[in-house]
Amino acid sequence: MNAVLIESTKFSPEVLFDKSKGVINFTGKLYPANATEFFNPIHEMIIDYIKSNSEITLNFMLTYINSSATKLVIRLFEELDLYYENGKKILVNWYHDELDDDMIEVGEDISELVNIPIKIYSN
Repeated sequence: MNAVLIESTKFSPEVLFDKSKGVINFTGKLYPANATEFFNPIHEMIIDYIKSNSEITLNFMLTYINSSATKLVIRLFEELDLYYENGKKILVNWYHDELDDDMIEVGEDISELVNIPIKIYSN
């Protein structure tokens, strides 16, 4: 399997990118001390992948995301939106606890900003 695994920490999620399937999973909490330092390499990895592949699925199974990390996720989605508009198949699945209004709202807010289909699921 051609995969990249970033282990979770107290402040950052596990990130598992299975390049053979074109699926990346974010699992846990996303509020690293330096969100840009944590997220930029992941952002670059995703963009590099979609440049040479026709589709990708991003699964966000987060229990918390802070505002600085949310801004970086939005920036990623805005860039991916350009590839989506040019025919790349990009799917985002946003999972949340059914009682977590904050995570529901974040997913809904992001989905209103981009054309990429973002499916919101309750756990």
